[in-house]
Amino acid sequence: MKPTKKILVSNKEKNFLVSREAASTLFNELNFSDSDFELDFSNVEFISRSYADQFYKLKDDLEKRFNTKIHIINASEEVINMLHVVSKTQNLNERNFEKIPVYRFSKMDNLSDYLFSI
Repeated sequence: MKPTKKILVSNKEKNFLVSREAASTLFNELNFSDSDFELDFSNVEFISRSYADQFYKLKDDLEKRFNTKIHIINASEEVINMLHVVSKTQNLNERNFEKIPVYRFSKMDNLSDYLFSI
């Protein structure tokens, strides 16, 4: 079992995490030698959707690449909700697209005829 390092995500200046760069900075400061991590979100009042998106992308990539686990602890309900919403958008292997036909009309009368026929 790997040892676990606890990392405080915020300090007094950073209790609002809003940019992708802030998420990248957090993960750049971690040393992935041979330990798991607990990211302590105490005092973090807000994270933006872009921060959460970059956070999940980096977290998943680094967990796979270094065979490590990154746990989130002491997060507020607002932070958990944002992370949960964004987690649903991650790893979508197959996206569903609907094919919508496009019609072109050279005359306004043709368009009117088409619209009245529906």
